[in-house]
Order: sequence, then C-alpha cells, then structure tokens
Amino acid sequence: MTRLRIALVSLAVALSLFAPAVARPTEVQAANDEVATVFAFDFSGSIFCLKANKPYQPCTAINVDLANAVEALAGRISDSSGTFADRAMTFKVTVFGSEGSFKVVEADGQRCVGNTSTKADLLVKCLAEVANAYRDKSNQMGGTGYAQTFDELNFSSTVRCGLILFTDGKPDQKSAAELEAEKTTCAVLPVATGEIDDTTKIWLKDDFTQEELVAVANCSDKILWDEVYFTDAVSAAVAIQTALEEIACLASIPPYACKTVDELVEILRNEKLQVRVEPGVIGSEFPVDFKLPGATVGRDEELVIESSTATRPESCPDEPSPTPSTTPSPPPPPPIRLPCIATFPSIQWLGCNLWVLALLALAIILRLVWIGLDLQVSVNGKPNVGLRGGRMIGFNIQDAGSGAAAIRTPNPTIAQVKVSRAFFRFLPGTVIDRTALNLGPTAKGNRFRFSLGEKVELKPGVVAVFSYGNPSGKPSASPVAGSRVSSPEQKPRNKAL
Repeated sequence: MTRLRIALVSLAVALSLFAPAVARPTEVQAANDEVATVFAFDFSGSIFCLKANKPYQPCTAINVDLANAVEALAGRISDSSGTFADRAMTFKVTVFGSEGSFKVVEADGQRCVGNTSTKADLLVKCLAEVANAYRDKSNQMGGTGYAQTFDELNFSSTVRCGLILFTDGKPDQKSAAELEAEKTTCAVLPVATGEIDDTTKIWLKDDFTQEELVAVANCSDKILWDEVYFTDAVSAAVAIQTALEEIACLASIPPYACKTVDELVEILRNEKLQVRVEPGVIGSEFPVDFKLPGATVGRDEELVIESSTATRPESCPDEPSPTPSTTPSPPPPPPIRLPCIATFPSIQWLGCNLWVLALLALAIILRLVWIGLDLQVSVNGKPNVGLRGGRMIGFNIQDAGSGAAAIRTPNPTIAQVKVSRAFFRFLPGTVIDRTALNLGPTAKGNRFRFSLGEKVELKPGVVAVFSYGNPSGKPSASPVAGSRVSSPEQKPRNKAL
C-alpha cells in the first residue's frame, strides 16, 4: 500500500509539470506547514434514527451523546490552547452525509479552516458548533459518503497530515472510499461508534485505515491504530483526541494522582515524554504545581518537575495505619517429616519399609506351621502309624516284609527311616533318609526327596505311603510307648493339606 502511494505521488508530480498552475484558495495556503489535521464528522440520518426524514425502529439515536462528547473535546483543547498554538497545526473541521453533502463548518461567520498558531480559539468554536449541530435532528444529511471527505486532504507530500473521520459505521460506496484512502499521503484514522456490524468494523480497520505519517522530531512515522470501534460516545471523543494528538505530535499527561516524584517520572517516560527533575526535588515526595492529568503537551517539550512536598495531597486517602490483630495465632505447622532414605539391601532399608518386615514375618510363621504339621505313614498297606510333627521324625521297620506294621520311634536319631523337613525352601524340603537300613546303593540313593501320597520303596518288597495327619486308635502289635496307631479302616486326616 505504501508503494502504491509513492507511485501515485510520483505520477502526480510528473503530470504537474505539464499542467497549468492553479491558484489555491486562501484557506488552504497553510498546506506547507509541518502538521495538518482534517476533522470529518458524520451527520448521516442513522445517527439520528432517521431515514428519508422519518424515524425508524429498532434504532437508538446517539446524536445527543455525541454532542456532549464533542463539546467536552472542545473544552479539553481549550484548556491546552497554548500548546496547540505552539504546535502551529493547520486544521479543517468538516461534516458529511450523503454524496455531495460534504461541507466545511462555519463558526461566528468564519470557515473552520486555519492554523492553531493564531486561531486555536477558532478550532474550539468549530468543535462547539459541531456539538450544537448534533443536538438538532434537522441537521441530518442522509447517507454516508466517505469518499468525498478526502477532497480537503490537498496537502503537500511533506506535510504530516491526517484525516480523523468520525462515523456510525454505515458507509456508502466502500470501494470508492477505500481507493481514496490508498491514494492519499495522509493518515486515515476512523473513529466509529453506534450500531455497527462486524463486517464494517473489519473493513474500517484492515482496508480503510491508513497508519503511515510523515515523520517529525520525536514522533514516529506510523500510528498504531488498532481500535476503530468504541462502545460509547465518550470513548469515541477520547479516541478523536488521541488521533489528533498522534497526528500533531502531542500527548496527554496521564493520570498520576497520589504518585510520588519517582513514580510520576516513570509514568511519563513510559509514555515516551521528556521529563527533567530539578535539583532539590526528593523522589519519595509528591510533585508540586506540575501539569494536570489530561493536559496536552508536545512530545518535543521538556516537562520539568520543579518542586516537591512531603505532605500527602488532601485528595489522596490517608494510608491506613496498621492495627493490632485480635485474631489468635494459628497453631504451629506440623513438624516436617523427612522421607526415610536408605540403600537396599540394608537393615536401615528394612526399617524404612516395614511392610517388607511384615511379609517376612508372615512367611516365617507359615513355614513354621508347615514344619509343625503331623505326618503319618502306611507300610505295605498296613494301618497308618502317626509320626507326629516337627522338623525331624522317624520310624522303624522290623518285619515289614512279613506283614508287620511300622513302629514310630520317639527318638528320630535312632530310627531306621528318618523324615526331615528343611526350614528354607532352597534346601531339600521333605526328605527320606533310609541310611540305617544298610541296603547298599539303590536307584534313588539312601537320601532322597519324595511327594506325599506317592508310593515310596524303602527296601525291596517294602513300600510306604506318607500323608498328613496323626491318627489315633488301637496300638500296633509292638507299639512304642507314646506312639499312636490307627485301625486299618481309619482314613488319614488332612489329606488335602
């Protein structure tokens, strides 16, 4: 878009070499000044809720709110008339409606065209005239022709100029207005309020707005005009003032109530304003006789804070003094419990993991219970003989081959057949030791593991079957004191164990 502007300006300059000179009206002779602003106020019927001079609904008229807001804007410029006079800004105040209705405003018999160096008061009167015109519905001007407002942007390409176009956002002939905006070398800053649709908001911001400006000292060559729509008339008037200040390289003093000198300096520098603090001014005190918030100043102006006072301004609320708390003190926090840290494997690690100790204890108990279970044996189908329980038990075989039953031996160390149960699983579990039978080498050896319930050959012709239980009954033919035997028909207990 910038390249298009440059090309069009170059073409215009080239054509002007072959065109006859045209005398310009006196009112625009200030076009060679450094800064120029054109105000264009929308007086279309929609602002007054009029269509063909007749009210229509639904519609909310905003003309009275606009009148009040523009009048307030005139007051703010009046308060800073000296600054505007120093800036020497060329201005034009215009109104528009339907195509061909555009005109320059008149106030006190003067056209609203001039320079603030000598006519700052005229600018104020012209804005007040616009405010009064908004209050009268008979001043409505029909449609909304944006393109015609560019007729007054007849400034030199070296002038930092801008068009502030206020509207309720219902433009006629968007394409023509967009083309005019692209051709001009001035910034185009729309300010919209009222009942405006989203499509128009996007068009105003992305296609109609032009942010480039001729650079001057302490001012950028581009305005960041991100907001084009404002919800109420007051906000719109503030936006008009902001646009005017940006074009004229001015700024408003931001609010600084109850701020110290140091805080005020930081606020001003954040707004990219120049500020100097006189010697003797104390940063922690409050500024005295500084410019009021909202006052307009030049960006090239050096703002000076000349004095300060330790007395807090009367308009500022007193700082609350601390009061003793009647709330009871909260209970002390619980002691911090550090995590139990230890390296595995170690005694400390077991202390940190008590659940492991619990599992080990359970395993030991179960193993002891298993070792303590009673066993019983039947030899060659003879009645079961109870061997009791324990880690080692035993019995003798006398004439088992001739049909005699086994006899339990109270002392396992002298028994012919010994049954031992190891405590640890990795050792042989339930083992038969028949070394005392003096059988010599056998297929399984004299010491071997076996399973309960299976037939185990103790010696040739002698087969034993072991199971859980300790049957009581009639004693065997040659019982050992303290032993118990079962009758042939008695079944062993806890076979399933």
